[in-house]
Amino acid sequence: MAEIPGQSKGKKKKGLIPGQEGGDEGLSFVFHLRHDPNVVVILKPLIIVGDPAGMHIQITPAELQVRDGETVYTELEAGQLTLGDTAGGEYVVASSTGVRMYAGGVLKVDVQADGDVFIGEDTSSPGKTYFSIFSGAQTYNSESMSAGDMLIGDNSASKANILWDKSAGQLLFRGGTAAAAYIDTDGSVTAGGGVVFLDADGVTVTAEPSTTPDDLNAYKFEDEGGAIIGGLYMLAPAGSNRLQLYAPEQASHDSEIDLFVGAPSGQDASLNVNVDAGSKAMSFIMVNDSTNAFFIFDGDYARFDAMDVRVDGGVYIGGIGTDPADDSLTVDGAVTLNESGGNNDFRVEGDTQANLLFVDASQDNIGIGTGSPNASAALDITSTVGALLVPRMTTTQRDALTAANGMVIYNTTTAELQGYVGGAWKVL
Repeated sequence: MAEIPGQSKGKKKKGLIPGQEGGDEGLSFVFHLRHDPNVVVILKPLIIVGDPAGMHIQITPAELQVRDGETVYTELEAGQLTLGDTAGGEYVVASSTGVRMYAGGVLKVDVQADGDVFIGEDTSSPGKTYFSIFSGAQTYNSESMSAGDMLIGDNSASKANILWDKSAGQLLFRGGTAAAAYIDTDGSVTAGGGVVFLDADGVTVTAEPSTTPDDLNAYKFEDEGGAIIGGLYMLAPAGSNRLQLYAPEQASHDSEIDLFVGAPSGQDASLNVNVDAGSKAMSFIMVNDSTNAFFIFDGDYARFDAMDVRVDGGVYIGGIGTDPADDSLTVDGAVTLNESGGNNDFRVEGDTQANLLFVDASQDNIGIGTGSPNASAALDITSTVGALLVPRMTTTQRDALTAANGMVIYNTTTAELQGYVGGAWKVL
């Protein structure tokens, strides 16, 4: 008869049952159920179900394990469930405090029972945690978080990260805990550390004005090396604010700003610049260097280089300054004034004489020294400080003329005032 495992040969001890060993000192037993060649159940201070050399379940008073030989893949101990190969570092731990996932023995995902979630390379370190959800108010990496906040990245100093601030309703793009830009729930965007604001009404730049473009945080265009090649700035020279479209000097490059207005065929295109200073003086200036202006509008006149077009209708050509002094005009070609034949007078002003030359369009005559020439005169000369000085010449020079009746000269040879009357020169 085959021996029952765990049963001693010979006389049985009183009080023992098959498979039970022991004496008065206490009880212990080993009871094997076999289905040769594999053990199915072994009962001792632990329970093993399956082949101990292969896949089996091991139960002790403290834990339950699912094993493959000596490798533990599942363990239930003190209310904590571990799934995976803890020795190999790839496993999941679930307990009343939450669920934690490990890879290489490092905690990668930590879902806590209170609703907090942390995901990253190593969630035990904020610098290696890439996504965090906070279900309750708390302090995380020295920063106060509110319930519902979400953090992408590391909120350590100078580290780029994104925070969804639930209480403020803002998505913040930050360096450390300082917001560089954020998006509000109304769709507006604030950037540049609060300098630039974008919403349905447009773009607002709130940079403080400065005296030089290089100091500003405004609209800038930079090359690959970070050098400013253009921008739109609010400058603040002494006593004024100035908005400047800026194209700085560049080595071996021309600087140019183009304003282009296009329109399809049959449509008008225009460029309008409106300056409204209320009761204050206003000006619009275009310069070709630091000292010379080639276009100025100061509210009373517009000047193109050396030509002033006044709001009173006057045109002054020649001088540059607040007053059109020493103006001059050089014309290379024909000039026609009042070509349309309208009632448009023409006046030349002297230093002290307002009507040095006056052309009266309504009377078709000319006044010198008067703005109201006699209607019966073709030429009306008015003066109390000067006389009419006729041409002066010798007899030889007089005789070289193609004379016409009505001519008047002063003959320097004979010292006579002479006129050509009836086909001959006569003393007047």
